[in-house]
Amino acid sequence: MKKLFLFVLSIHCCCCLISQTIVEYQIKLEPISISDFFGVHSFTLGVSEDEVLIVGGRLDGLHRRQPFASFDSAGHNNQLIVLNLQTKQVWKEDINHLEANLYNQLKATNHNSTQVADSLFVVGGYGINEQTSEHITFPFALKFSVRNVIEAVKNKRTSNAFFVQVKEERLAVTGGQLKQLNERFFLVGGHRFDGAYNPIDRPTFVQKYTNGYIEFDWKDAKPQILNEFKDSTLLHVRDYNLLKIPNGPEDAYLLALSGVFQYGLELPFLEARRISSKGKVFEVRNFKQYYNHYECADLIIYDSISQTANAFLFGGISQYYDSLGTLVQDNSVPFTNAISRLAIFSDSTCFEYLQATKMPALLGSGAQFVQNRNINWRNDYFLWNPNGAETIDLGYIIGGIESTKQNIFWINDEDQSKASSVIYKVSLFQSSELQVKSVYSNAKIQVSCKKEACPVWYNKNRLRYFVYASTPKATNLNFTLSNEQGKVIKTELISLPAGTFRWNQQVPKKEGFYKIEVGIPNVSRSVWRQYLRVEEE
Repeated sequence: MKKLFLFVLSIHCCCCLISQTIVEYQIKLEPISISDFFGVHSFTLGVSEDEVLIVGGRLDGLHRRQPFASFDSAGHNNQLIVLNLQTKQVWKEDINHLEANLYNQLKATNHNSTQVADSLFVVGGYGINEQTSEHITFPFALKFSVRNVIEAVKNKRTSNAFFVQVKEERLAVTGGQLKQLNERFFLVGGHRFDGAYNPIDRPTFVQKYTNGYIEFDWKDAKPQILNEFKDSTLLHVRDYNLLKIPNGPEDAYLLALSGVFQYGLELPFLEARRISSKGKVFEVRNFKQYYNHYECADLIIYDSISQTANAFLFGGISQYYDSLGTLVQDNSVPFTNAISRLAIFSDSTCFEYLQATKMPALLGSGAQFVQNRNINWRNDYFLWNPNGAETIDLGYIIGGIESTKQNIFWINDEDQSKASSVIYKVSLFQSSELQVKSVYSNAKIQVSCKKEACPVWYNKNRLRYFVYASTPKATNLNFTLSNEQGKVIKTELISLPAGTFRWNQQVPKKEGFYKIEVGIPNVSRSVWRQYLRVEEE
């Protein structure tokens, strides 16, 4: 039986040049060890001056594939943890003395949370109801003072009185994101997941994506739902990064990046979605995100000279990675050490850059960034007027999953990954060194995965590949298949309307490397190349 390996991609596009001026940045990471701090990932974070409160999360690595071992009780973080990032002190307090519903939710993983002034708001989260021994998404919303809880943990006197917990079934969400915009809360994406996880969708759980956002206020000591918006195309997403992007001095909007999973296909989205201050949802045009697809640590810098928001994403998990300057597609969606930057202009035009600095290991999934409060942070972003001479300590990356290999899921027996206990100080400086711009992200020709294939489809004894080419307007496209010696096996010039076209071909019978090219005739710098290798099994 033929075996086909995918996919190395390369593209040249003369249409990808931009007129905006973009300042070049470099990132530096410095590891910091704090004794008595154990690793944790997928947790909730609160900050008060130089002290950090860690709530919930997991103490193990990537969740196991075996249902009995995945998200087990031993991996819960059932302590509240306080770190002083300056003095490197640690305080911990067990929370099993708290009321049952409060205890269960606080030790959950993948909450949706956001901090406003000193108040931390926490919604949902997935974990074990210790009273019933069932895995559930918790139907509760929490509010508490970060400063007061930190002091309580340091003095080992936490009690139920520090927390306001309200039951609200509509807020039973895990893996989404919570942000405040125009003094209203937006719970965006995520899903309700009740039952025991298994990797092959046996009936041990019930899962329902929110497919939208829930808008609410917090008044009279409880959340008050204002609006439930649905868009099953753009907001069918979880485990992603949601950024609050400044849009001038008085305005901001939300930018939802990538996330999982596509309908009928266990692959991340490449699209970005913008949610305006009025709650309207748009896809960011002419942009695909190729790095950092799962939730990871992020930070935003607003450049006052170019008036550009710059979002940095640190490691995590990604369908694509760079190998010696070539973009490689791996549909197993491996762990990555890539750090990327998105340059975002006021009209939502977005460009993706791969940083020269990399994460020191395959880590970052489920990590969080903590701002250095001693510099010019404006709530969600750092305001920088670059002068080319200054190095700025922006803050710290805490926790996350660290993996020993790119792809470990189907061999994961507990030793292949762990929760990272190393904290990384993040510094920024302006540099004249050019960064690697992802020309794929803004290419006028896109080769993409669809439900039927990516782009290979097995059908009994017929092995075929599909190439999906999308164009914004009617054009002529030339499709060519050639072998590694350069001999053209198949070529076809097709006049296409605007939209998506599927080129369907049978995989070659002979072993070897093959190249697929999709391009505009006589425009040599507008060609998408995809390589595939055929072997006998």
